[in-house]
Amino acid sequence: MDNYVRDDHIILDIGSGTGKIYEILRSKHKKCLVDMVDFSKKMCAIAMAKSYRDTKANVYCSSLNDFKPCKKYDVITSLQVIHHVPSVSEFLINCSQLMKNDGTLLVQTVGEGYLENIFGHKTNNHDLDILGRFSIRELEWEIKRTNLKLESLYSDKFNFYFNTELDVVKFIESIGTIDKINGYENGKVPEVLKRISSREIYGEYYTIVLRRSRNDK
Repeated sequence: MDNYVRDDHIILDIGSGTGKIYEILRSKHKKCLVDMVDFSKKMCAIAMAKSYRDTKANVYCSSLNDFKPCKKYDVITSLQVIHHVPSVSEFLINCSQLMKNDGTLLVQTVGEGYLENIFGHKTNNHDLDILGRFSIRELEWEIKRTNLKLESLYSDKFNFYFNTELDVVKFIESIGTIDKINGYENGKVPEVLKRISSREIYGEYYTIVLRRSRNDK
């Protein structure tokens, strides 16, 4: 993120949750203006509590479709969000409409194999994937349907081990995976807990850097 964010930038974090991106930017002494948008009132309340004294930070409790800012953004970030959306290309197009010309969109999402050892599901076509995971080919295809230019797409593999199954649940809950599994219908954590077969999590995250063309209107 250091390579893309300057102090004079205006930043938008979509699906900001509790304000982790905001905290990272401020921990690096970045003085940029940061707007955070999330549809969860609970998450927004936590983000507001962290940033209420910061005159260059704003929290908006809204969906992306309903968010109508009066400014354009130099950099938009969206971490662990697109595996929840019904149409990735539509989401990316909506993001591009909020970007300045030559603006940057930074996206991170779960990749193939994520939680496969926990739930036993292999990554299939995204539309059929219970966890909303993508293959690189699917992501590239979605990006080609937008007006954004792909600058880079790379994978980071990870391996975590947790002391208890409940710790596993807390981790996957933190990026909304439990909501995804339960169909966003206030699913019960115990039902998810029954399906966990390992305390080890491994897989990969994809990080995508997209740019809006300078000549794009």
